[in-house]
Amino acid sequence: MYLCWSSEVSVYVSVNGRGKGIGKRLLQKLIEESEKHNIWTLQAGVFPENVSSLKNHEASGFRKIG
Repeated sequence: MYLCWSSEVSVYVSVNGRGKGIGKRLLQKLIEESEKHNIWTLQAGVFPENVSSLKNHEASGFRKIG
């Protein structure tokens, strides 16, 4: 069994793909896969000016820390 307590994640969507829900779907799949592999904590670094990414992360259960 693969054990990892936490992982840092990033989701990038090209300019042409933005606004189509791709980032949200990728983030959801990433969360599902992490749960399958017993990763308890996902961490993402998002710049405060990247409002759409912040909204996607918060909608997926991430919370702001720091």
